[in-house]
Amino acid sequence: LLIKPAADDWSLGQVFIHLLHETNYYAGQIEACLKQQENTNGQMAEAAQMMFANNALPEERIQGDPQSAQKVLQPSSKAALLAQMQALKTRLNTLW
Repeated sequence: LLIKPAADDWSLGQVFIHLLHETNYYAGQIEACLKQQENTNGQMAEAAQMMFANNALPEERIQGDPQSAQKVLQPSSKAALLAQMQALKTRLNTLW
C-alpha cells in the first residue's frame, strides 16, 4: 500500500485516500441536492450523458501535479482504510 512506482507517483494507499476524500465530498454534494428542489427539471450536460450511457468514465490517464504525491497522505494502516471504506459504503447506501 505504501510503495510508490516513482517519486512523483502515488502509492496505492494514496489512491485509496484520494478516492475516499473525493467520494465523501461528492456524497456531501448528493446530500445537498437531495435537500432542495433547484434544477430538478434541468438537463444533464452532454459529457455526463455520454458517461451514463456508456456506464464508464472516459479512458484517459490523469496526470496530476507532480507535487501532489507529497500532499496526499499515506494511509495509517490497512485496517483504517477498510474502516473508512466501510463507512463510505454505509453513507452511500443510506443516500441510495
